[in-house]
Amino acid sequence: MRKKMKIVLISPPGNIEKTLGKLKKLSSAMPPMGLAYTAANLIKNSFEVEIVDSFASNLSIEQTIDTIKNKNPDIVGLSVLTPGAPIAHRVAKGIKQYNQDIKIIFGGAHAALLPEETLSDNNVDFVVRAEGEVSIVEIAKALEKGDAFENIKNISYRKSSKIVHNPEGGYILNLDELPFPAWHLLDLNLYGAPPHWNLKSPCFPLMASRGCPYRCTYCSLKTMGKQYRKRSVNNVVDEIEWLVNKFNAKEIMFMDAAFPLDKKWGIEICNELIKRDLHKKIVWLCETRVNHVDLELLKKMREAGCRRVAYGIESGVQELLNNIKKGFKIEQVREAIKMTKQADLEIIAYFMLGLPGETKELSLKTIEFAKELDADFVKFNLAVPYPGTEMYEDAVKEGTLKSMDWEIYTSFSAMTGFDPVYTPKGMSKEDLMDIQKLAIRKYYFRPHYIIKHLSKMRSFKDISRDLKAGLSLIKGITNKKKKSNKK
Repeated sequence: MRKKMKIVLISPPGNIEKTLGKLKKLSSAMPPMGLAYTAANLIKNSFEVEIVDSFASNLSIEQTIDTIKNKNPDIVGLSVLTPGAPIAHRVAKGIKQYNQDIKIIFGGAHAALLPEETLSDNNVDFVVRAEGEVSIVEIAKALEKGDAFENIKNISYRKSSKIVHNPEGGYILNLDELPFPAWHLLDLNLYGAPPHWNLKSPCFPLMASRGCPYRCTYCSLKTMGKQYRKRSVNNVVDEIEWLVNKFNAKEIMFMDAAFPLDKKWGIEICNELIKRDLHKKIVWLCETRVNHVDLELLKKMREAGCRRVAYGIESGVQELLNNIKKGFKIEQVREAIKMTKQADLEIIAYFMLGLPGETKELSLKTIEFAKELDADFVKFNLAVPYPGTEMYEDAVKEGTLKSMDWEIYTSFSAMTGFDPVYTPKGMSKEDLMDIQKLAIRKYYFRPHYIIKHLSKMRSFKDISRDLKAGLSLIKGITNKKKKSNKK
């Protein structure tokens, strides 16, 4: 019997200067949940698996390649997002220069949305175009047995010199069949949460559902997560209980596109948390949609341990919300924020500046709307048309986003103080950066906001935590303006 293949999964090194700017000193790496899920399913299928998180470990490209040389695996899988794409390709090149026989698989949103472009690099052998937990197992089994790849759904690869895209095969319908993430393969001391999400430690991400029924133009889920699916109530709460008992979890971050979208299911999860007394052991946070909450649900979430709710509001102008197909009305935003405050939940509000059709005057309306809502934390990101999204396709057609080389991808970041990669017609890069700074100043330096926030702090730990959160939201856009003028 042939020896089982050894597989190493990599979170590639990151260009922290470009992706985080000054935020690098205030932000913590998030655990790579996708890799942990993939590793768990490989282990379930009897493969030998390791995870190398080069980003969290602050490994260089060369150090990452040296690590792979020392481990000498049969297969290397890399999770690739747009800002990290150039670096991932350099890692693949270094691995192939060491050993051409190592098979390299790219997954993640960037590779999945651009498989043809990704496979134009001969160092990449396969692209997984959808959820990777099952596909990578099937690739590994085929390589192990010497079988062909034609029957493996959702993958792209080269056959001779031709790139082949196998048919789509649907998504994992029964999410309960997946094992819990293989957190034991990671050094958990390397991770944290974004400061405005970080209430207690240790903190773990959890995904109770996948996919999204909405089609916002800036989101790749319209391609990557067409079908919305939920885990069973017991499976979700079993994982939370497992995290508490095995890893001493104190906080859970729901990483769903929106949790909960289904009110009945959400209340059942809350009731199960209360039934098992888990609401006394953990706090949790989630992001959801303003058109999917009511007071009953929000109060039940608070009772079950929820402490902060994030809303992707994006704009205070209905016309701009319509442009990005957000799917709700401004009045629904006001009502959701009001109810969330009534339920005694803290609020994180996300906005985008520089949306398609936006002008300086409309940006100012969004800033005033944010002040009216008066959330506990607000983040003003710049709109970024990531490859594979409708916003990207529209921007290329209208000429507001030029054709890009690989290096420009590393600047695809929403809040660093560096040049925006996209500007709507009628606005300049300088306009956008000035408006982003103005938004932060107008929101966070209000006497009302400062007094309200100080009055809610109960301990030095609260002050330290929330000061760090505030700095993380402010400091990222205060790089000297001369950086935006670099050629």
